[in-house]
Amino acid sequence: MSDPNSTPPGWYNDQSAQPVLRYWDGQAWTDQTRPLGSEPVPEPTSDQSFLNTATVNAAAAVVVDEAHKRKSRKRAWIVLGSVGGVIVAIAIISSIASSPSFQSGYNAALTEDTTSASSDTPAAPAPKDTSVGVPNMVGMTVADAKTAAQAAGLTLSFADGTGDDWTVSAQTPDANSRVDPGTPVTVQGQAPKPKLTVGQEQAVAKAQSYLSVLPFSRQGLIDQLVFDQFPVADATFAADNIGADWNAQAVLKAKSYLSAMSFSHGGLVDQLVFDKFTREQAEYGVSQNGL
Repeated sequence: MSDPNSTPPGWYNDQSAQPVLRYWDGQAWTDQTRPLGSEPVPEPTSDQSFLNTATVNAAAAVVVDEAHKRKSRKRAWIVLGSVGGVIVAIAIISSIASSPSFQSGYNAALTEDTTSASSDTPAAPAPKDTSVGVPNMVGMTVADAKTAAQAAGLTLSFADGTGDDWTVSAQTPDANSRVDPGTPVTVQGQAPKPKLTVGQEQAVAKAQSYLSVLPFSRQGLIDQLVFDQFPVADATFAADNIGADWNAQAVLKAKSYLSAMSFSHGGLVDQLVFDKFTREQAEYGVSQNGL
């Protein structure tokens, strides 16, 4: 070495006659030596910040000190070799840990573990269905419909004047639909048919037989039943409870007259009024025949 002050730190031939290398720290020779031809101790890298020169020097100093204490250079070389092996192993492990492939695999494994933990998390339960079914109330009495609605957790709505003995003919919402508890179900009811006396039953049957063959006005039918010796009350009841359409009866009566003889508009109207149709019914019957 020509100029010791300009020589960089490193391993150089020992100045003594021994076949060893001695470490120059840039300022002075150290007590660190190693045999000629042995592998150099790896220099620390930026990714191995924990393995710096101070650590190597400290480890070497411990070895030399131990060797001096035991006054056995052979044992010192053994200890130094062991420490060097440890240092090399640490360097190799650090190099592997800092490699891109190791980091990529580690990150992938971490992501997989996180994903697996997330997939194992139980899903939130679905909201509970609290709706109720609407019962079929058509054909029930209003009283029974009230009971059915209450049992289903619903309320019943109907028009004023509807009696409990009326029959449900329609409902909204429809049967079997799902609604919230407490929803009102609106029903339409039909009044029960009146209970007839024997005289009323006979008067109704006789009125129906007359209307099946001849057209009549309301009053004309009552008069015919009275002529047949039905009481006026039973005859009136029959005329009002057979479901006759008196306008339609006026049309049929006007048509029967026109099929037998000729009439003017006014003459045919007067004839229908004579047959006990109202004037409005007579006008309707004549006009519907095109006169």
